[in-house]
Amino acid sequence: MWRGWCLGSRDRNRAKQDADGAAARRKGAPPVESEDQPIDAALAAWERLRPLLAAACAHSGRRLAYRQPEEFGVLIREKEPPRTLRLEYSPERKKLRYKAGTSGWQELDAVERPQKPAVFETPYHQEYSVEELCNLVLAELEKSPF
Repeated sequence: MWRGWCLGSRDRNRAKQDADGAAARRKGAPPVESEDQPIDAALAAWERLRPLLAAACAHSGRRLAYRQPEEFGVLIREKEPPRTLRLEYSPERKKLRYKAGTSGWQELDAVERPQKPAVFETPYHQEYSVEELCNLVLAELEKSPF
């Protein structure tokens, strides 16, 4: 599983600021002010995708169960027939990967575009909006034999 890279740049920056602030306090200097981090459009797209998937599961009439076992991972289970869809997002690599049933992992790049919302792109450069990707992965789950 992709667990080693889950420490995002925001967490690394926060840890560095904490370390810098501790060093400054030891020297008697005032604490370092944290700067506002730029908004990561790819991470914002992931943050928009999760509620859409949760809403789709809620509207399925208890057929689909949504779970978020970790910050950058989602697990959707279909009860009858039993099938599973896993999604994982890497904020450092800006990649989303998903697996439905027995097929291998499918990987998408999160592409940030100026003045437009981020999209997810396949290796063949097909672009999907967040809403289109939500429909795509749920359709993959439906097609999956397991």
